[in-house]
Amino acid sequence: MHAASPAKRTPRAPSPSGHVIFEREDRVFKLYAGKSMYALCVSEAGTLDHLYWGPALPPKVNLKYILRGNVPQPFDPTVNVREADPPAQPSEANAVLSEVMGQTVGGNKSLFDVWKEHRGSEPKAAQIHRNSSKEKDLSAAASTFERRLENMTWRLLGMNKLGDESLETKATSMLLEEGIAAKMLRDDTPLARKMAASSSVESSGNLSDKVSEAGEPAPPRLDFLQHKEAPLRKRGPTFQSAPSNLTNERRSLPESKSERFSGGGVDMSALDLPISDDRLLAVSEAGTEMLPRRVVTHFGVDLPHLSDEAMGVNAAHVPPPLGSPVDHPVASTIERHGKNTTLAELSDMGTGDYRKPSFIVRYNSDGSTISPLTYQSHRIVAGKVSLPSPMPQVRPTPAAPSKSEPASIEPAATTLIITMVDRHTGLKVECHFTAMHNLEVIVRRLVVANSTASPAQKVSLLRAMSATVDFDVPLTQYWITHLCGSWARERHVVHEELRQGIKTFGSMRGTSSHQHAPFFAISEGHSPPEEESGNVFGFSLVYSGSFQAEAEIMDVGRLRVNLGVQSDGFSWNLQPGAEFVSPECVCVFSSEGLGGMSRNLHALVREHLIPPQWRHEPMPVLVNTWEAEYFGVSHDSVVAMARAARHCGVEMLVLDDGWFGERHDATSSLGDWNPNATKFPFGIRGLARDVQAEGMLFGLWIEPEMVSTNSKLYEEHPNWCLHLPGRAKAEGRNQLVLDLTRAEVRDLVFESIAATLRNSAVSYVKWDMNRHLTEAFSVVLPPDQQGEVIYRYTMGVYALHERFVTEFPHIRFEACSGGGGRFDLGILYFCPQVWCSDNTDALMRMKIQHGSSYIFPALTVGAHYSAVPNHITQGMTRKRTRTLVAMCGTFGYELDLRKVPPSDVAVIHSQIAAHKLVSPIVRDGQLYRLWDPFRVSFCAWCYVLKDRAGRATAAAAFAFNMSSTFWSNLVPRLCLRGLDPEALYTVTEPLPNNRTQKMGTLEVVRTPQPVYQLGAEKVKMYGASLMHMGIPVRFLTQDDSLLFVLNRCPDTPAVRE
Repeated sequence: MHAASPAKRTPRAPSPSGHVIFEREDRVFKLYAGKSMYALCVSEAGTLDHLYWGPALPPKVNLKYILRGNVPQPFDPTVNVREADPPAQPSEANAVLSEVMGQTVGGNKSLFDVWKEHRGSEPKAAQIHRNSSKEKDLSAAASTFERRLENMTWRLLGMNKLGDESLETKATSMLLEEGIAAKMLRDDTPLARKMAASSSVESSGNLSDKVSEAGEPAPPRLDFLQHKEAPLRKRGPTFQSAPSNLTNERRSLPESKSERFSGGGVDMSALDLPISDDRLLAVSEAGTEMLPRRVVTHFGVDLPHLSDEAMGVNAAHVPPPLGSPVDHPVASTIERHGKNTTLAELSDMGTGDYRKPSFIVRYNSDGSTISPLTYQSHRIVAGKVSLPSPMPQVRPTPAAPSKSEPASIEPAATTLIITMVDRHTGLKVECHFTAMHNLEVIVRRLVVANSTASPAQKVSLLRAMSATVDFDVPLTQYWITHLCGSWARERHVVHEELRQGIKTFGSMRGTSSHQHAPFFAISEGHSPPEEESGNVFGFSLVYSGSFQAEAEIMDVGRLRVNLGVQSDGFSWNLQPGAEFVSPECVCVFSSEGLGGMSRNLHALVREHLIPPQWRHEPMPVLVNTWEAEYFGVSHDSVVAMARAARHCGVEMLVLDDGWFGERHDATSSLGDWNPNATKFPFGIRGLARDVQAEGMLFGLWIEPEMVSTNSKLYEEHPNWCLHLPGRAKAEGRNQLVLDLTRAEVRDLVFESIAATLRNSAVSYVKWDMNRHLTEAFSVVLPPDQQGEVIYRYTMGVYALHERFVTEFPHIRFEACSGGGGRFDLGILYFCPQVWCSDNTDALMRMKIQHGSSYIFPALTVGAHYSAVPNHITQGMTRKRTRTLVAMCGTFGYELDLRKVPPSDVAVIHSQIAAHKLVSPIVRDGQLYRLWDPFRVSFCAWCYVLKDRAGRATAAAAFAFNMSSTFWSNLVPRLCLRGLDPEALYTVTEPLPNNRTQKMGTLEVVRTPQPVYQLGAEKVKMYGASLMHMGIPVRFLTQDDSLLFVLNRCPDTPAVRE
């Protein structure tokens, strides 16, 4: 913990990054993520209100005035949350209150009645406070007493609900914190003497955690707005405050700890604690001292680049606490506004907010679904609290910056955890907000815990949205951008204007699905969002199962969005003491349009999501046996394919379906993961050995989640599939879905496949899943848990993945679900890449990969060059275009290389060489989408590689013609983005055109000489020219394409700051 140094730091631009600020008096939280800020507050009613999400504002900016935009609407009810809370017992509470205040207060009245009596009242007669004779102004003393009494009673009301401490202990720590101790230390009361004795500190002034005689940490400080601090260590998050003469040791929070933290007993002289007379009470062995009033302005990572002046908040600029006699613009929010009027961070059902809620619970004792929540506490941790295994999650520490450098052990994230409680039942909801330090990303999730007082109180969770975000009324209209499609037509971009009502989409298939991606983006304007300008707010779920997305425009024009687990058919049985952890939702802000949103998501996936061992490992160029052999594979045919592939320069051969059991077609043998002895007499081990002898790596296809009815596994265990006994089983692709909610099923599947992987030199596994869930019923779960099956199934899939990647970290797993039917952030936590679509037609792949690029970087997109006519569409596309489309993904081949004519072998070598040249740029470069195939008849992408100084050092620009536009039609110049304007670049074409037009006959004919767009093999151009003037483009065919590679000349100046 660290207070501001009196020495002035050199002021720099106020761009705080990666930290959390808590402004105690206004109850405002500010989360800085990259160059963005997300702000929320605890309302006077104890609810969580949304304040701001956008470009980062200076820490000193006060945001509570935004609440003035909450205008009550007719028939919107106002619930007095405080009155709804049961009052504290007057006997103990008023005894403590009387001792604290130095006289009898309250009598037989409840604390609530005492608070209500003194709330906002005029100062009473001087006899109320006869011990105030030391004060010169008796009237002022009485007024101060009234404010203190009001504040004390209200806080004791809240504290009486929290923790196991006595009210006296709570009141003691709270008095020190709130500054009422100033009077008590001047007075001579038993409690004052007890407090003074417990507040002695080391003379050094360094923070020292108070420890009890038994060696245990002191009980936590508790109050109505409790800030739970953490144990501290060197180099990490700090307290930062307005300028002060106090200096303290810097220490940091522990990473990924789920326990709650307390700062009880810390050195009072090190804390910024406001008191009523604008002075701070400092306690030390030398005595007490009244210092200038300061406020807590920051709790998060150290911000050495900010001056004290920029970081601090002068007390004169901080509004007084709510409830003080000084006028405050939001002091009456609770009386005037109901829940339907506010912008909420967490919404319950049935208490006045008529929009879609964040969660729904049903109390089984009485069937009610009403559970209003109010603030209980919060804590801030470095990094983030890990989700329970095997749930996927954003990793707090980034991957290593290169293969030769170690990964950082310091987290690049700070997490705010706010606990909300139903004070009637004890139900708790934790809201997690993780601010990524170097990205404009907030990661959100909920934890719903049944902490009810009665051990017999069962709770059913019926709805759990990972994120709820409210947006204020727009000047124009709100738009939603999302990705939809079907098998072989995944992730097509759709922009829709939002009107009053609810736009909802999702999946009920048990996977994220081909039909809808668990993603959407919100923008404002007269038209859909721009690619590189305007504010865009993106949301993507770290989850692979059924999901639900909602965008609701209410009658006054405000917007609410929700994203989480599909609630239709979902329920989770929360036994007393149990909790449900929602998947994470990634929330991205971009002031640079859709492109900026995507670049943030790409960086997050590369650095914080995919398995870190694959971050800097290029995918070998592979060939898959499927389109060459289908189910007709054998040892000899596969070895022959490997020999032909090596001759072409391919690096890996993948054995697809047909290698196990009696798998001669799609009707049998899923679940029997033993090699077919006729096809593979030497087993997979012998095959892998012979493939390696050809100089090739070996990969294998599996579908572990399925079982064929014609299989030994099904004969032995017919009840191991999802089904409802007594009803017919719906088959898809002649197969059923295994019940992966059951540990014994997962164990058998794992061991049967792991036995092959352990004994064979397998470098790559393609994990397929070729049908969706039906009859989602598990015979081992009781009736009240059948609503958990789909969610538990998804967790079972994750558990299997976790076991495989743990035992076989050297094997690269690629996910597949009938192509791109389970392409989401959840599966990427285990698999560094996903087969983007079963459709390998290059012209159709452009739209599929363009839409996929909204979320996923190119290194995760499985994309291959395939034969023509295409086996799905029968489409005919030229070689260069098929090559360039595949190069914008992992790159590989889906064809029989044994049948390639000798003249094409050289072509394949040139394709692979071009891929190797641009692969580092495509894998690690920032993507700029230049031409949108959903808006025009062309498609263009530009990948820009930047060094650590932010200089654009290299780029690869791809352009495609997608229509039958006649050759004489002119094409717009290709204007690149992301380059340094003053830098000079060498522009080359690794795969130049081999066609030209004969002017005499106007024929388009092949030419033995390469045809360059810029007239020469190499051309030097400045970044400004490439971005503003562009490159002239001429397409000669309806499926033509171009590739430009740029390299920065070494003698050009650096980009201007």
